[in-house]
Amino acid sequence: MIDHNRLREAMELHSAGRLPEAWTHYETLHRAFPDDPDVTHLMGVLAGQAGNLQESVRLIEAAIKARPQAADYHKNLGITWQRLEDKPKAAACFLRMGDILSDESRFDEAINAYVQAFQFDPRNDQIANNLGATLNRVGRHAEAKEWLMQAMKPEPGMPEALMQWHGGNGPEGFLRQSPSLHLNYGNSLCGTGEFDDAIRFYRNALALKPDSVQAHGNLALTLLLLGRYEEGWREFEWRWKGDDYKRAILSRPMWAGESPEELGGKLLVLSEQGYGDTIQFARFVPMLAERGYDVLLEVKPELMTLFSEGFHHDRVTLVEARPSMEDVYADLDYKAFTGMVSLPAHLGITLDNLPNQTPYITVSDERTEHWARRFENDRSRLKIGLVWGGNPAHARNFQRSIPAPGLHPLLDRDDVTFYSLQKGPAARWPFPHQNIVVLDHELHDFADTAAAMKNLDLVISVDTGAAHLAASLNVLTWVLVTKVPDWRWLLDRPDSPWYPSVRLFRQPRLNDWDATIAEVRQALDSWLA
Repeated sequence: MIDHNRLREAMELHSAGRLPEAWTHYETLHRAFPDDPDVTHLMGVLAGQAGNLQESVRLIEAAIKARPQAADYHKNLGITWQRLEDKPKAAACFLRMGDILSDESRFDEAINAYVQAFQFDPRNDQIANNLGATLNRVGRHAEAKEWLMQAMKPEPGMPEALMQWHGGNGPEGFLRQSPSLHLNYGNSLCGTGEFDDAIRFYRNALALKPDSVQAHGNLALTLLLLGRYEEGWREFEWRWKGDDYKRAILSRPMWAGESPEELGGKLLVLSEQGYGDTIQFARFVPMLAERGYDVLLEVKPELMTLFSEGFHHDRVTLVEARPSMEDVYADLDYKAFTGMVSLPAHLGITLDNLPNQTPYITVSDERTEHWARRFENDRSRLKIGLVWGGNPAHARNFQRSIPAPGLHPLLDRDDVTFYSLQKGPAARWPFPHQNIVVLDHELHDFADTAAAMKNLDLVISVDTGAAHLAASLNVLTWVLVTKVPDWRWLLDRPDSPWYPSVRLFRQPRLNDWDATIAEVRQALDSWLA
């Protein structure tokens, strides 16, 4: 193992500019520990500072071979290639650095690395693509648009085969034929609320790469957001070809809509995506049973108690989800499988015939009565449940969740008792108010949360599984959604066709939760008055 004291001494000499002495120390360490990549990397950096650029490249590349995920190694190799005036190779190093930082969720640093790479090689599709994708990922959609459009503009003299006319006046009407750039530009447009243009660029991407699963998926979500369900469901079926759905490719065939008689056996319906999706799409399973299908419904373990107690239907048998990439249901008796989110396409669901009768999930009387006793001493005018944070693993959680201090203007009243239904890290926030009761340690699963909700007057929630749970129980639910919301909340309406008990409170501007909370406070004041 490397002698860290000797390494620290060498690095101090290096930092002090005493390069010959530092080199001697590094060489001694390198002879003793020839496989240590840090020593090799530092020798490469010093060689570059001393003007021996080819040796610098050799040493840093050796260090990268031993430790390919070290972002700083790629950065320093890029600097050396820059000094050697090889801009494409310098760009490749900063691109790789950005990818590593992005994978580590160090997004601001990744963006800076991509910008440097872009400056070295502005015609590199991958740099602009990754930069735009990362800016989109952190909600900086307007900036992403600028970078991506700059990259899409063709170079002077570019052959016509590499560009295409996309309308507009002058040379700006021509854009490079790069499916990744068109896809990410569509994502930027979607993030800024320019949905028709986003659809146009998704279709551009598909014209250039018809089998792009991501482009089909993003087109699907945008169509669904606009209420264009028939085409949206059809496009969303492309998800089965993506890497995220490999676990669902079972040995038996995928259901193609065959009748119960044609199928000749049971249909396995797989749960998909988050808890809220399972709760939302569970409404379609009884429709299969009514049409004569015998259904095996996969349910995640966290939802199994809730579904076992409150989702009883003839011809439907619950199967607890098995977390594996293998054909884990080979022992079950079924003829074909499908996913919950495929059911609307098979059932011909549009906004006009969307089933929204609630409740379609219930809670046992015993559990409901337990929570009624829990709240029986509360004499406040209203009992309101609160959820302000979603699953931290969700890609858009930073946008859909509200920092707990943002709720304080809502809580400053003495005629309401608020009950925190929040789970996860966000539940630990120490609210400085007497009228909020934290139930975190009493809510053991979704069934407990459901029973607590049934005994409340109102649930106020961000866009997470708790909102779907309350709404599926027909509890009065106020859902706080982002300016560009998840597809299921549609646009420019205060209600939801999915849930009659839901009222939507929308951000008036991107990331403006303060205005949204003020609107909720005003609505609460009016209701109490």
